Amino acid sequence: MLAPVRDLVRTGVKPVEVDDRGDDVLVRFDNGDEQVFDAVIGADGIDSWTRTEVLGGPRPTYTGVAITRFRIPNSEKIDYTGIRTGPGALLGFNTPRTATCTSWSSCPVSRTTAAN
Repeated sequence: MLAPVRDLVRTGVKPVEVDDRGDDVLVRFDNGDEQVFDAVIGADGIDSWTRTEVLGGPRPTYTGVAITRFRIPNSEKIDYTGIRTGPGALLGFNTPRTATCTSWSSCPVSRTTAAN
């Protein structure tokens, strides 16, 4: 998946300025480099520079809801299930039987749409 875009992905540097020029975007990095792109994707996490500096978006705030996600091998070929683990809590996994990994998540039941 990375091979076709390897020369376009930047790691180890941070953007310091993004200039949307209409047909392209000029990005200046903290190491002094500049690069022109057709589009810029900011996948920089919860303390997103892109959200605050480029989009003018709000700083993240705690909403009282937390979720934990992790992946493990799906050697038992488990299909979708939800398990109530206590009052107001759900542990669920959602994976086709043919998948090699299972994606698990835990979240408050009030934020879910289905539970067993």
